Amino acid sequence: MFNSGDIDGFIEGMVTSIGLDAAKSISLSDLHTTLLEDSENSRASFSDVSLDEEATFAVQFQYMYKACANIVNIYSELYDSLLGAI
Repeated sequence: MFNSGDIDGFIEGMVTSIGLDAAKSISLSDLHTTLLEDSENSRASFSDVSLDEEATFAVQFQYMYKACANIVNIYSELYDSLLGAI
């Protein structure tokens, strides 16, 4: 960097180089902060669990289970009736 020229050119080159490095570091820091915030927001959106929604699903599954159990009972009674008729 100081192969030719005067001391003023050297100092100017050093200040410019340091300024560019500092600007690049700030830019990278801002980018990493943004990426971190985005990933945290994405994780939070997937991990949020609504207890009301889960309770609703549990009740729906309970009703479906009861309905299936009733169908099995009806088929069982029908089968027993058919066997009894024979």
